[in-house]
Amino acid sequence: MHHELPVSDARDVREMRTADLDADGRHEIAVRLAQRLSLPGDISGSVARELLVVYAVTEDGVRRCGAVEVAIARADASVRAEVRWPRARGGPLEVRAGPVTGWDARSWPFSERNIRDEVHPIPLPWREPALLRLTVRDGRLVHAR
Repeated sequence: MHHELPVSDARDVREMRTADLDADGRHEIAVRLAQRLSLPGDISGSVARELLVVYAVTEDGVRRCGAVEVAIARADASVRAEVRWPRARGGPLEVRAGPVTGWDARSWPFSERNIRDEVHPIPLPWREPALLRLTVRDGRLVHAR
């Protein structure tokens, strides 16, 4: 069984680990990977982001459940989320708004229309929710109840 990751270079894989995100006794695979973005003309400069992509292993193979942004950077600004993994017995992944430099609520250049790829957006101090609690339900990475 094998699965290709959405990266252009092996160096773009930053971290790989397992965690039981739905407390069912089986671990999902979480991969932190880097991507470079091509965005609409109203956003200037090269933009990079890191995603935490969650996969489930099933009888049919490895299936992508979803992803959450955990970092976005441009030459003059960056934001990095704080990630808390569940304890050994399982539970939701927590992704909290982390340090931001060079951006604030007024200068934040991204919106839903800029990036359309079914990824949970990075939590920000000025946007609700500032804390995401994510679990796997019905094969998808969703907000925990």
